[in-house]
Amino acid sequence: MAEVVFEHVSKRYADGFEALKALDLAVGDGEFLVLVGPSGCGKSTALRLVAGLEDLTTGVVRIGGRIVNALAPRERNIAMVFQSYALYPHLSVRDNIGFALRVRGTDRAEMRRRVEDVARILELEAHLDRKPAQLSGGQRQRVAMGRAIVRSPDAFLMDEPLSNLDAKLRVAMRAEVTKIQRLTGVTTIYVTHDQVEAMTMGDRVAVLDRGALQQLDTPRALYRHPANLFVAGFIGSPAMNFFECPLVVKDELLSFFVDGQQVVLGPTSNALTGYTGRTVIAGIRPEHFSVVPEGSQPGFRARVTLVEELGASLLVHLSMRKSGDIVIPAAEDGRTVRGNFEVLASLDGETRIAGGEAVTLGVAPERIHFFDPATGQAIYPPLG
Repeated sequence: MAEVVFEHVSKRYADGFEALKALDLAVGDGEFLVLVGPSGCGKSTALRLVAGLEDLTTGVVRIGGRIVNALAPRERNIAMVFQSYALYPHLSVRDNIGFALRVRGTDRAEMRRRVEDVARILELEAHLDRKPAQLSGGQRQRVAMGRAIVRSPDAFLMDEPLSNLDAKLRVAMRAEVTKIQRLTGVTTIYVTHDQVEAMTMGDRVAVLDRGALQQLDTPRALYRHPANLFVAGFIGSPAMNFFECPLVVKDELLSFFVDGQQVVLGPTSNALTGYTGRTVIAGIRPEHFSVVPEGSQPGFRARVTLVEELGASLLVHLSMRKSGDIVIPAAEDGRTVRGNFEVLASLDGETRIAGGEAVTLGVAPERIHFFDPATGQAIYPPLG
């Protein structure tokens, strides 16, 4: 086991494309760190730089305190698990798991012991003499993990290892992978584009976009305190609703306007005070809405356009469109914002609501996030 450290690491290709930009990141000894972001954000590039499958342009990568920039992949004592299982179809499960040990010339008795120990951890004991074609997708993925575990590496590098599995099996396997990592205690860097996977598996999550680290924190902190608009919109499912709106003081209370409707936040003694008279971006997660009596504050009126039944919850699409152009009052910075807002709310499955119905959506003020429209950075703490 070992700490993995990126020190100002960049990767620039011959055509000038910069896949990774000055990444500074430390993965603790025994930590499960997830790199998450959209396609092309640099997460797989970062993994390949640790593995030695690509050369970095600038910076330093350390594994267990050693600078590994000039080391070949086989000298780095890391193990990779790929999206494709990459198993040898003509070899048994036993021989697939023990392949790396055989190449190293490990004693036969020692190799057998280690393979059987790994098979016990992965619940593959009954399948050791089978071929990969006789296994399910989940079992094949466990064999691929077993081949990595048996080497006793300093770090596991996992590149979207569950992507080829069906939805139900992915849920089961992400729990299995997490339990195996806890059991082995090996430092793990896990790459995924699936933010649900990232949030449920990682001790910490690093969110990347266009080659740059946007935020590094625990799953809970990313959800509750996103650093910027990108993180706020990427983390959370369904995605956060955003409203560009003026922030004003009215009747000694701080308010913002959505579709011409005043949403009262409370007294002005908070971090938002410096933004009064300006346009800000308000963010509200779908699950933080509730249907409240008309006239409740904070809240605003909207009309239901579609209801999706999900059993335990309802995914409700709403519109605040009115006939003609809706122009929200101009802020002091001279910006005006037109209406026609679409809203997504996730409500309790027992809520009685139907398409075409007009409702008042309520939200607790402390659940509302605010962002500077010029920089995209979060305004914290927004209230209190």
